[in-house]
Amino acid sequence: MPTPLPPTTASRRELPPSRVAVTVAAPPAAASPLPPRRPLLKRLEGWWRRAVLRGLSRMLEARVVPPPDWNARVYRVLLVRYGRIGDMIMSTALIRAIAQSHRTIELDVLASPENAAVLVGNPFVHHVIPFERHRWQSFPLLAVRLRRAHYDAVIDVMVLDASLTTALLMVSTGAPYRIGVAGRNNEFLYTVPVTSAGADAHHVDQMATTGKPFGVHLTNTDWRLELHLAPDEIARGEAVWCEHEAGGVGRVRVLVNISAFLARRRWPDDRTVELLRRLRSVHDDLVILVIGAPADADRVVGVARAAGAAAVHTPRVRDAFAVVAAADLVVTPDTGISHAAAAVRTPALVLLPGDADGRRFTPYGNTGGELFSDSETLASLAVEPVAAACEALLSAAASRHAAARRPRPSC
Repeated sequence: MPTPLPPTTASRRELPPSRVAVTVAAPPAAASPLPPRRPLLKRLEGWWRRAVLRGLSRMLEARVVPPPDWNARVYRVLLVRYGRIGDMIMSTALIRAIAQSHRTIELDVLASPENAAVLVGNPFVHHVIPFERHRWQSFPLLAVRLRRAHYDAVIDVMVLDASLTTALLMVSTGAPYRIGVAGRNNEFLYTVPVTSAGADAHHVDQMATTGKPFGVHLTNTDWRLELHLAPDEIARGEAVWCEHEAGGVGRVRVLVNISAFLARRRWPDDRTVELLRRLRSVHDDLVILVIGAPADADRVVGVARAAGAAAVHTPRVRDAFAVVAAADLVVTPDTGISHAAAAVRTPALVLLPGDADGRRFTPYGNTGGELFSDSETLASLAVEPVAAACEALLSAAASRHAAARRPRPSC
């Protein structure tokens, strides 16, 4: 059994209050029923993956070694973070911390087509290597590319579950320093294992432990997330808002995202409509835009029309990032948009299920607030607490506008 590096507690740092933060108290989570049995095919797939991992463990028992002297020469490092958009945004602080830990580190990132756009313009990433996980026919060519890159170290930040795909990718690099969190089925791979931050730790804190071999100080490091928007992207985001504003003085911009990857994390559309109608009945200074994933275009139009808001088409994820950056408040379920808001310092009211996953994936450094349901879905979350939380955040936004007393320069 590999011996991991000694633990260092990573703590969730509070952001400087650039905007007024509101914390919405979470009700206690209801007892969860027993999960339904997985379909037979899924159970067989899980058994097969575990069997392959056990076979690899017998062939590739890693010899634990100390990290190298990173200052001795240039080291090529690969960070593996394919997956969803929010996953990559939550990895940006770790990417920055590792890249800045030593001038000799050249950091590449293995990304999925879905989340590679997060890293556009990121000065800490040397190369982004695309990986289409569901196209296994592309794996041999990717494996050859990874081996020819002559990586010195590879980092597994897929910290939630042992992944056969990640294991194969790490082995294919041929890197002598394989870094990952110990205590899982694939820890046999790691020549530099690190201690887990704990099952209940925030996902950013869990990933942060993989920075320890690079000398990253987990408690003193700035773990704020980041996105790098180009000036033309920022201008396009401002233009979207200006198109729907009648003058730029005193208008509070509210962006509502209705999409989420998982159905259980979506708030019912009729409640979104009721919420926006309530806000409009109280505030005559709101500009409300509704966005969603391209697949939800019809829902976006329907919600916006019913609520008297404007539907905005964001065909590319960076279009959505730019609109988020120019907003005063974002209302969204737990999805990549919530993490994007935290990364660009826009206050967000994030609606989350009340299970453990919801609490581990709150937007890190959100300057708005989070509201939890009392179940594993958002179906149990009523309009009243969401409206109350919006009112508190809108009051803070209105105060900022009153203090500014000037129109937005772009409008």
